[in-house]
Amino acid sequence: MFYAIIYLVFSAISIFTSFPIAAQHNIPYLDILTDYLAYTTFSGCLCALIMLVARYATKIKFNPNSKIFRVPKYEQRFYEKIKIDKWKKIVPDFGKMVGFKKKIDPKECKNSAFYERFLYENINASILHFVDILLTPIFFVFLRPEFYVTIGLCGLLVIFILNIIPVMLQRFLRPRLLKIYNKLKEKELASENQN
Repeated sequence: MFYAIIYLVFSAISIFTSFPIAAQHNIPYLDILTDYLAYTTFSGCLCALIMLVARYATKIKFNPNSKIFRVPKYEQRFYEKIKIDKWKKIVPDFGKMVGFKKKIDPKECKNSAFYERFLYENINASILHFVDILLTPIFFVFLRPEFYVTIGLCGLLVIFILNIIPVMLQRFLRPRLLKIYNKLKEKELASENQN
């Protein structure tokens, strides 16, 4: 719901503030809507492309303990300070889109394979959202220069807000997931060695 409200508010601001600019430059009002839809549609398509590439790239030699995926202590302290764990409710869970639901029978999450998959999805989600933020300025190619401030700036803010919260949440959760994963993996290896 939070995400829908943010999207609708910024969409309304960007579209309605563009009307005076369109009138001043004799731009048809329909162009406001088409520019805005092109801008946001490209963002959605880019997300899908990033998701496909990231999932393939991280799957090649996935190691959840890789240094590249680690979250530094100072960053973890920052997330604790801003109480990001309370923000979980506002971030929609799209794990179903990739066939991974986190709310399952507790018996299913008693092995390291579940947490390895959870970490894989966690890392891919943070890559997707972070890269989407970085590539947002490319979307300006879909806009008339007259709409850079109205549609462009509002679009940047929407994409930043809707992506940075999931990135922070994923990075907040990762060290905890990694700790559980490593403990379970250790137990499983010890059990295999005993047998």
